[in-house]
Amino acid sequence: MSVNRGWGFSVVVAAIVGIGIGVLIAVLVGEGSGSRLVIGAGVGLLIGGGMLAIFDRSVARRITHRAMASFDPETGERLAPAARSSFVALSLEAWTLVLVGVGVLVVGVGVVIYLSV
Repeated sequence: MSVNRGWGFSVVVAAIVGIGIGVLIAVLVGEGSGSRLVIGAGVGLLIGGGMLAIFDRSVARRITHRAMASFDPETGERLAPAARSSFVALSLEAWTLVLVGVGVLVVGVGVVIYLSV
């Protein structure tokens, strides 16, 4: 199993950048208590999922789908399929849903922490 094929590493970049933006927003909004930072990280994962969806639709699909022809014009042999944009055997679309789902879960945990204090 290949861990990184094509644009798959963009999942990690989107998650890190999104969490960074979310935590930065949380720090700028208030004093940065634990629950506020957890909510900020969850919002950051939602932002990262949105960034990944935009990247997948605007860049990765266009470049990946025109990577090569399916048959060699000289020999007529079938060529290997172009590398799909995947990370740990999931497509970028699936990772978008994973980031958004985990983001919603983390925001929920942050809200529960905030309300219990």
